[in-house]
Amino acid sequence: MTRVIRYASLAVLLSSPIFAQSDVPSLEVASVRKHVSTSAQGGGVTVSGSRVTVVDYMLSSLILEAYKVKLYQIAGAPDWMGGGSSFSDIVARSRSADSYDISAKAEGDAALTRDQARLILQAVLADRFQLKVHRETKDLPVYALVLGKNGPKLKESAPDAKPGAGYNSGPGGVRMTNWKTTTTQFAAGLSLQADRPVVDKTGLTGFYDIALEWSRDDGQHSALGVPRETDDAGPSLFTAVQEQLGLKLETARAPIEVLVIDHAEKPSEN
Repeated sequence: MTRVIRYASLAVLLSSPIFAQSDVPSLEVASVRKHVSTSAQGGGVTVSGSRVTVVDYMLSSLILEAYKVKLYQIAGAPDWMGGGSSFSDIVARSRSADSYDISAKAEGDAALTRDQARLILQAVLADRFQLKVHRETKDLPVYALVLGKNGPKLKESAPDAKPGAGYNSGPGGVRMTNWKTTTTQFAAGLSLQADRPVVDKTGLTGFYDIALEWSRDDGQHSALGVPRETDDAGPSLFTAVQEQLGLKLETARAPIEVLVIDHAEKPSEN
């Protein structure tokens, strides 16, 4: 279907409580090329030793990885970056947005942690994409995921279960499956399907196996260019959450930290 999926100042990075100054890696060299599809395999991010490799990522996806944010937390992004704040935006932008392959190496031979690899990607974005951003907290419309009137219908995960997720989209609708997940993680996944962020307000703290099936709305069908099938008569996302999970999505407002894109450029070829 669709490819889915902060440059802070140096002073901000170095003052972060997560890293001591000696733990902040420096970029030694980076190669950025426009992705040319040669197989049906999807892209990804790999960290091996002091190297970070990215395959087939739009700039919006690179920002998500580098700054560990969600799509709804990115503001002011031009269309050519991909991403978007709604399902329709994501589908429309992905059709014309370029994706990139990146090979970057940190100075030295010390193995990078995932968080250190993110700092390397931030340096690549600043250097090659001229990315400049700042953070703000905005009061935004959200959906609050709350308990339904009769309580949740969630299956607790087995103690030895492993976390995982699956997403299947076909003519008849959508099925999203999560194994050993929290309701907070589940809400984050729902944010990609709704037209605004979903915030977990259930108060539940366990791990669950969650399966949810629903039909796309007319706007999503239009965005995909897929006509509504006669058998695509399942419940809406909101009804499915209530009937299948015993939860509910309520409109609300909440302070959300967003990453505002101040400037970005398409990179030149190596």
